[in-house]
Amino acid sequence: MRFYVSIGDVNGISVEIVLRSFARLRELGMDAIYGIDSALLDSAHALLADCDFARVPLQPCALALLDLREDFVRIFPHAASLGIEHALAPIAQPTIRAGEVSADCGLYACKSFLYGIMLAMRGEVSALLTLPVHKRAWSEAGIAFAGHTELLRALFGIEVMMVLGCEAMMVALYTDHIPLHAVSARIAADHLCDFLLCFAQSPLAACEIAVLGLNPHAGDGGCIGSEDSIIATAIMRANSTLAREVFVGPLVPDVAFAPKMRARFQTFVAMYHDQGLIPLKALHFEQSVQISLGLPIVRVSVDHGTAFDIAYKNQNPSISSFINAFLVAQKLAKRRICDE
Repeated sequence: MRFYVSIGDVNGISVEIVLRSFARLRELGMDAIYGIDSALLDSAHALLADCDFARVPLQPCALALLDLREDFVRIFPHAASLGIEHALAPIAQPTIRAGEVSADCGLYACKSFLYGIMLAMRGEVSALLTLPVHKRAWSEAGIAFAGHTELLRALFGIEVMMVLGCEAMMVALYTDHIPLHAVSARIAADHLCDFLLCFAQSPLAACEIAVLGLNPHAGDGGCIGSEDSIIATAIMRANSTLAREVFVGPLVPDVAFAPKMRARFQTFVAMYHDQGLIPLKALHFEQSVQISLGLPIVRVSVDHGTAFDIAYKNQNPSISSFINAFLVAQKLAKRRICDE
């Protein structure tokens, strides 16, 4: 089983995490291709020369000069309409400028990601693992998507569910990268019910799943908003369809992650991004990963950002999320093989 690693923004901590992880991943028997040119990898090695790890024999690829346009459009005929053609064409290899936002690095990160999608769709790799991109760098590079998940949705033309967590806690996000003021309008019984049923059928579902309310006190019976009654209706419909009580809620959000609740529930559905991710990252920041559900490929990502503030400063960034991403990807890829 071979994986592909999209390198992310090389001005951040991604390359250092890759290099620091190599020995541990080799112990685990993980085989991976890395979406980075060897010359760029050499530059990173030079910048990290004082770090406490030896030079490692990664499998890089000649990414920058690859012309992916014809092959990619064969898989995704509508890709030409998404404004990503310049990332599929041959590009200049960027220069690493630690901790800086760079359009060149944003474009390179996008191409590394797109190449991995293509390899996964061809079946040449079992899973796609992604390191963090910088949203502003993507924007400056002319990539009109907020991040990996949004681009995946546009490419595949399907709903992609963002799920984050680790063995101790898993959080599925009903809405993710949208403004907070837009969340309420998305709370619709039919759509939420479909979301819950989709999640219940995924390999990440649990026997009992907590669903958070939206408002303080889960609406207090309609005194603080009406959305929570809609959530309750969606839960009732989903459980009825499943013919068992899988989903519990809506739970009062400010106590849903208290110790006694976490002793009962390890899997949660949050109505919006920060509602679920603040407690997850407060409790399990270094261990958690991000998983994209609903795709025809396996995609797992680290659950942290580019960390420009510590890039190439020998600050020993944690490799736990990256290692866990491999372990989760391996598990999901094996599950997919068994299902097929």
